[in-house]
Amino acid sequence: PNSENLTVQIFADRHATEWAALVQAELDAIPTAMQAMRNERYRRLLDCDWTQLSDNGLTEEERSQWATYRQELRDITSTQTPAYDEDYTLINVTWPTPPSS
Repeated sequence: PNSENLTVQIFADRHATEWAALVQAELDAIPTAMQAMRNERYRRLLDCDWTQLSDNGLTEEERSQWATYRQELRDITSTQTPAYDEDYTLINVTWPTPPSS
């Protein structure tokens, strides 16, 4: 092969290697389905932390309902088997319904 073809081939090989590394880095950045479920669970728990404060304005019954909901969120990792669909949308997770109060 002439030197021009060799230069083009070296460039193409380097570009392909760099491209593969970028694609792998993107794939590595996607959390596992279990990690994604845990992240969402954490967000949901944060959203209702206020319900467990002593001055939250809820009745004891309402506070108890929220405590039950929060326990269901904590237990979700042992009751659900998350997965991703082809669009990397989390599936196979049935989230508990928060109390309506």
